[in-house]
Order: sequence, then C-alpha cells, then structure tokens
Amino acid sequence: MADEADEEAFGRWVEVLLGQAMLAERGSMTDPSQFLGAINKLLAKV
Repeated sequence: MADEADEEAFGRWVEVLLGQAMLAERGSMTDPSQFLGAINKLLAKV
C-alpha cells in the first residue's frame, strides 16, 4: 500500500516538474488544469 502511495506521489512530482519545464521552454502547456491539479494535490499533503 505504501509503495502505491509513493508511486502516486512520484507521478505527481513528475507531472509538476514536466509542466514547469514546458512553461520554461515554450511558455504554455496543453492542459494547465492538470498541472494545477497536480500542484494542489501535492500541497494538500504538505
């Protein structure tokens, strides 16, 4: 169970880091709501 939670959190971090890279490179992303959702879920766990 803990491994699944770790993988889920890792996946969210990957989404956030990829989104940040896309913003830095192109200045836009295809689905900003998914990016914000990943950030919100990570912040809710802090």
